Amino acid sequence: MDDLYNIFTELYGRRNSLSHSDKEFIKKTYLDRYNGRMSKTCNQAYADAITHILIRLRVENKTFTTMEKSNYLLKNGVIINSA
Repeated sequence: MDDLYNIFTELYGRRNSLSHSDKEFIKKTYLDRYNGRMSKTCNQAYADAITHILIRLRVENKTFTTMEKSNYLLKNGVIINSA
């Protein structure tokens, strides 16, 4: 998981300049892991797929440790520090 997460984090950083092999890797991963075809209705299909994969990887492996350890609370739509 960590390797795949790191790869997609790196791809996210350069999502506006993906190579052909990057796009093929994204399509293959999306199809293999999520049994779905990517939407090709917009110019941001690959960026959307990268974001979707990263979110799914985080949820699957519960890598929300930063949020769990924060000292912030949400109150009436405003973030305040509880420390």
